[in-house]
Amino acid sequence: MNLRSRSLEALDWPFLAEALAAHARTTAGRELALGTEHWPARADLSAAFDEIDDVQRLEGRAAGGPPVGGVEDIHALLQAAARGEVLDAAELQAAGATVAALAALHAFLAAESASAPALQRHVPPLHQDPELDRTLGSAFDDEGLLSAQRYPVLGELRQRIASLDREIRSTMERLLDSPEYAGVLQDRYITVRGDRFVLPIKAEAKGMGLGIVHDASRTERTVFVEPAALVPLGNRRRVAEAELREEEHRILASLSALLGEHAPALRDALAAAARIDLAVARASFASRLRAVRPIVGDEGIVRLQKARHPVLALTLPEVVANDLCLDAAHPVLVLTGPNAGGKTVAMKTIGLAALLVRAGCFVPAAEGSRVDFFADVLADIGDLQTVHEGLSSFSAHLVTLREMLATAGVGCLLLQGLLIRHPGAAR
Repeated sequence: MNLRSRSLEALDWPFLAEALAAHARTTAGRELALGTEHWPARADLSAAFDEIDDVQRLEGRAAGGPPVGGVEDIHALLQAAARGEVLDAAELQAAGATVAALAALHAFLAAESASAPALQRHVPPLHQDPELDRTLGSAFDDEGLLSAQRYPVLGELRQRIASLDREIRSTMERLLDSPEYAGVLQDRYITVRGDRFVLPIKAEAKGMGLGIVHDASRTERTVFVEPAALVPLGNRRRVAEAELREEEHRILASLSALLGEHAPALRDALAAAARIDLAVARASFASRLRAVRPIVGDEGIVRLQKARHPVLALTLPEVVANDLCLDAAHPVLVLTGPNAGGKTVAMKTIGLAALLVRAGCFVPAAEGSRVDFFADVLADIGDLQTVHEGLSSFSAHLVTLREMLATAGVGCLLLQGLLIRHPGAAR
């Protein structure tokens, strides 16, 4: 594990990242919340904060926040469609639902341009060809089948098959009562074998020329025979089913090709929706933390007023707040005091506040607090040890400190926490 990863672990950042990600409503938004590689650059930080303000403003109104929940990860489907593969009905319905959700999100933000100006930068990539949404939305009925209303040929073929089914069953019911089958039926029911309607006939009667044998029972005492009178009807039915499958495949291929044509634009829209979901997660996370938008500069200043440790703020009903300051006049803050006096909590509060800003999030502190943008946040916060009892551990801290100093560039925040206790001190 490298120094930066160890620093995040030491400050308990993974816990906060998971808490932030829990407020995301999409898989892609959650992934953005968990990954440090998606943290905004200094130049984009103000825009990220503005987006949080937009979401909180929208959520305070009857309109509610951006409707991102219906956007699913369909990248694999887009990739398959772009390769020319034919998606099945369920896959196309899933893609259609997400296309509809993207259209709804686009319409919502476009209508709320005055209330959410910062989020407007994501609106252009959300826009999709309305015909794509209409085509996918009308392609399937409420039962998930390709719509007979949208594709009349399918309706005609389904009606033909249903009519043949009724004719076949009517004929077979007459055969069940006919003298020809009176002594050879194993039982009085109609079943299907290999897409053909059959009757259960006693095995010894299979050579009587009653029809075509399609199957036999496990005991071989019963054979399943398609009566000769039904063979022409069965053949017509199979032809109609083949025509239906061919037409359904043609339609699915056409819809898949249409989706593949729009795959690049849809990928851009999914990326925009993920960024919007991240803003929604940041806003919800800020509300949970009762966090405020900090003042952010570039001078390495931390001026926290009534700051609360973020992890404690998430897990405890009340947290003792601290005023903490680092600036040009006081570039080093030394925290001393007895065990359980809050030194580590205060130090981690500073580090986590800096990381929250780096992640584009508000900080749990009072209005007017300032947390500048640090190029990096490096921390080494170990267990309490004595020089006498834990020299190797103490030496490891010094090695880490040397690594931190060698790694740190201009504008980095360094946090070093350990206890040096005289061997003779009271325990």
